Amino acid sequence: MVTNPRTLRAMAKQGFIEWQDGRERHWTGLMAKRRWVHAGPKLDAWYQTFTYRGNEYRLRYLDGCFHPFVFKVGARVPDFI
Repeated sequence: MVTNPRTLRAMAKQGFIEWQDGRERHWTGLMAKRRWVHAGPKLDAWYQTFTYRGNEYRLRYLDGCFHPFVFKVGARVPDFI
C-alpha cells in the first residue's frame, strides 16, 4: 500500500489519482490524519491499472472502507488495516 505523501502527491500531479490530505476528529474524540484517494482524470475507472515510475499501480477497496487505497500490482494485501 502506498502511504508516502510525496509519492501520492506526484501521482496526483500526473493525473492518476485525486488526493486529499488533512486532519479530522476520530470517533474516539482524538484528532487523526486522513488521506483519501479517488481515480484521477487519466483513469477511466477506479480499477484500471496505471504506470508510475516503471511500476504498475491500481486503486483497491478493502473490506469496510469507503475510499480506495493505492497498491502496487502484485504486492501482498494486508490481512487487517
